[in-house]
Formats: sequence, C-alpha cells, structure tokens
Amino acid sequence: MGDGGPAYLAGLNERIIKDFGPEYVAEVVTFTGASFGEDKWMLKSKYLKDARGSLTATVILDGDFNIAVIKSQLMGWPLNYASGTYDRAKVNFVDAPNGDYIEAGKMYLTGAKVTLKIVENGKYTGKDTTMSVSGVASWFPVDQQLVQGKGGLMTVASTKDFGAQMACAIVMIKKWADDNRPLVEKMIEAFGKAGDQIKSHDESLKFASMVSEVVFADKEKSADDWYNAYKSFDLTDDDGNVVNIGGSRAFSLADAATYVGITGGSDKYKQIYTTFGSIDMEAYPERVSKVYDYAIVTDWSFLRAVYNRNKSAGTEGSISKVDFTSAQKGSVVGDASYSIQFNTGSAVIKPESYQVLDKIVGQLNVADNTFVEIGGHTDDVGDFAINLTLSEKRAQSVKDYLTAKDPDLNSSKRMNSKGYGETLPIPGSAPSDGRNRRVEIKLFKAKQ
Repeated sequence: MGDGGPAYLAGLNERIIKDFGPEYVAEVVTFTGASFGEDKWMLKSKYLKDARGSLTATVILDGDFNIAVIKSQLMGWPLNYASGTYDRAKVNFVDAPNGDYIEAGKMYLTGAKVTLKIVENGKYTGKDTTMSVSGVASWFPVDQQLVQGKGGLMTVASTKDFGAQMACAIVMIKKWADDNRPLVEKMIEAFGKAGDQIKSHDESLKFASMVSEVVFADKEKSADDWYNAYKSFDLTDDDGNVVNIGGSRAFSLADAATYVGITGGSDKYKQIYTTFGSIDMEAYPERVSKVYDYAIVTDWSFLRAVYNRNKSAGTEGSISKVDFTSAQKGSVVGDASYSIQFNTGSAVIKPESYQVLDKIVGQLNVADNTFVEIGGHTDDVGDFAINLTLSEKRAQSVKDYLTAKDPDLNSSKRMNSKGYGETLPIPGSAPSDGRNRRVEIKLFKAKQ
C-alpha cells in the first residue's frame, strides 16, 4: 500500500541497486484503489478516548501500525516505539509473530501474554510486567475474526478516517517499464477503466467479487462475502459493540491522476510518502535508516499519458471525493495542541515552528475525509480584547501557512480558523499559565 512505500522501497531498492544498478530501481507508476475502512485500529472501550497505556498487537511499520501512529499524533497521545517495553503514559506496541497480520489478531483472541520492561520518562524502571494486548491494528478479515471470535474491541480509527493513506500502488522495475512503455500504459488504462466500472456499476463489482473467490481460493469466503467486504458491513459482538467490517474503493484513471497531482491539484501521495517516511525513520531507525527521494521511486509519465488521452476522449472516469460544501461534521478524529512559536505580540510565525507545521500538513493529507478547525488561544496576561484579536490572527496565520503549503487544504470550505483568546484555558491550568498560549487543531469526520 502507498504508506508502506517508503520502508518497502528503501529495503528493496537498496538490494536492487547494489546487485543490478540504478536503472533497475523499483518505482510506483499508478494506483488502482484504496483501503476505505478495511484497515483499522481496534481497542478495548476504556481506551477509545485516550489510548495512553494501551498495548496494541500489529505488524510494525505496516499500514495498520501507521493508522495507530497517525491517530495518536492527531490526538496528542505520546507513542512508545521502543521494542520490548511498556510505558503507562504512552501508546505501546508489540510486533506480531512472523510479521503476520493474522497473528496480530490471534494474540488478542487467545489472550497471549507478553513480558515487557516497564519504562518511565524513557528509562527502564528495573521492573517488568506480563500482560495481554488490549487491542489490534490489522485489516480484513482480522476485524471480522475479532468481533466474531471474542469481541470487546471497538474501532479507534480506520482508513475511512484516513482515506488517502493506503492507496494500492503498482510497483514496477524502471528498466522493464521504460522498455515496455506501450504495454505498461495499456495495463494502467485497463486498471483505471476497470476501477471506474466497479465504481459505476454494481454488476461489475459482483463480477470482480466472483473473480476474487477464484483467485483467493478461500473456502470460507464466497463471492458474496467478497462483495460485502468491499462495500463494508456492520457486525455486533456479544457485548453489543457495533464494528464496521471491511471497506475498499476502486480508482478510475481520474482518481489516480488526481491523487498524484496530474489533474492540477497537489500531489497527495508525495505528502503520504514524506509523512510516513519520516515516521519510519524516527520510530525505527535501525530498520529504516533512509528513504529514497520521491522522484527516484515514482514515475507518473505513464499515468499522465494515459490520463491525457482518455481525458480528451471523455473516458477518464469519475472522481470520488468529499464535497465539504454539503457534508456535515461528525465525530472527532483529531484533537491536539501544538506549541507554535510566534514573534512577541505578533502573529508572525517563527521559523523554528515550520517543521511542526510541515508535519501537520502531512497529517491533514492523510486524514483527507475530515473538516479542520484551527483554534488560537492565549493566557490571561494583558488586555482581554487584545488577546482575543491576537489569538484570531495567530490561528489565521497557521491556516495561511498550511494552505500555502497545500492549497487543496483550503478548498471547498474544509478548513477554518477561530481565536478564543483567554476564554478556554487548558483544563486544570492557571489562566496565567504560559501553556495556554497555544494553537489547537481539531479534525471532524465529514459525513455526506
């Protein structure tokens, strides 16, 4: 999937370039669809509003792990990446046996115990704990197995919240693709037109489901099961918890071209690649010491040629996107506070905050199915009216920075800003506490 590209392509290309040379580099040439709910992070209900202290079984560096990371960042929950440790004040992970997403689910279903070193403030306390996992980050059919086999878990976040995260990438060897350009373009055209048929006609989706039954040869999954998994459906566990299962979407040529910026908007995948590449290197530098430059591992010339031909003929297909002018605000997807530095008494952002804001741009691109609200806040030092005006200007400055980096973020009434002055101090803090000088960014699910 697209978000796994930085780590996957780094490891693969390191070996390819060493053995065969740079002309054989593996590169992404198009996308055929995306996960839209089938990948999710599920936890016990006590952790839904605050996942600190939880322990999640997952495949480290996989897309489902990434869902938990992005959700935690958007909520302001600190993350513990140190393998074999447990921090009560952070979100914790344990790697599934054999790097198998099915095994991640089994850890919860069987009540498997793991022994971890207890850490506080980054230091080993000298004590260990033996515990079961409190949740799973995985994908279909593990979500179905968890609900039917044991229950007790609810969805914290999924690719329905983060619709741009996990697009299905088509990876090819550069030399082969260049030497076989007509064939590659025919393949891309076939992918896109098939995707548009699946989007537009239920009979096409049913036919694709019959193909899935044959290809996957899973005795427990009929064509109807694959059809329902694509559309998504609700299951209720023995505790009455309702969990939405599955969920995918196919891309037309227009969808794929829009995703990578060919149609004139921003290159969403570049933001995805940069965001998760940074996460990979920060979290596990021993496993991902570097990621390749985006321009080296992508080539949109094939897709661009196919799209332009079909655009001229009117056969590029439809584009699936949220209409924020008609959508309604749903549940909270993100609610984090950021310490953005400004010049004293001014709304001018200091350069040292640019890195934080650039990171936020990436996060907002991942969570593309959300409304964004930027709130400026101050302490109560000084005049009330001046503080209110300053908070409004600072919130607007943040919005201006984000939209300058990616104009698409400001399209169709998705993003707005507001100043609150000193009226909403951090709960439990004194009004004069300097921590109240902050910018909060809240994300709300867009409901069509």
